[in-house]
Amino acid sequence: MTINYSQLTDTELVDKINQYDKRAFEEVYNRYWLALYNHARRMLKNDDEAADLVQDIFSSVLDKMGTLTFHTTLAAYLFQAIRFRVINIFYREQVKHKYLQSLRAYFDRNEAQADDSIRAKEMTELIEREIAALPPKMREVFELSKKSYLSNKEIAEVVNISEATVKKHLVVALRRLRAGLTSTMLLSVMATLLWLNRVQ
Repeated sequence: MTINYSQLTDTELVDKINQYDKRAFEEVYNRYWLALYNHARRMLKNDDEAADLVQDIFSSVLDKMGTLTFHTTLAAYLFQAIRFRVINIFYREQVKHKYLQSLRAYFDRNEAQADDSIRAKEMTELIEREIAALPPKMREVFELSKKSYLSNKEIAEVVNISEATVKKHLVVALRRLRAGLTSTMLLSVMATLLWLNRVQ
């Protein structure tokens, strides 16, 4: 039976890549190369560097064939990889120093908060659980927006849906997350109150 790789989902393609299926890798390459290149070029302002960076990303995926794992969607994984490598380029070349300073300050501040507060870690885990519970397409759109920082237009191109649909997914996702977090926090408060009543 002939497999139409263009009809396979990203998850199915990743499974086949881990079975050392090079045609699955080629499909991922063809599916995402241009979008990743355009994203890198917008940040680097350099066509050659952007192309080299995207090639490095796919070389890394190829090296991990058989053990490729991540805790997000394939698209979010690839775009996050682009952003991390761009930051490394900026660092090595000592470009955009102020941006890097603010980025370091952001991570330092959040790490300090996580060290000082177990509640912050629990809240992060809670948010990730709520995101994981979203429908697959909605989750992909949400992660591309909030984790990979793509614009609605970029997301529409990557996921092959309209910008209006992207916006709708984001609105519904945020509504679900708020509802889920509010419900969970209320249950937590009620449990604490019940425990306090028992020990009094």
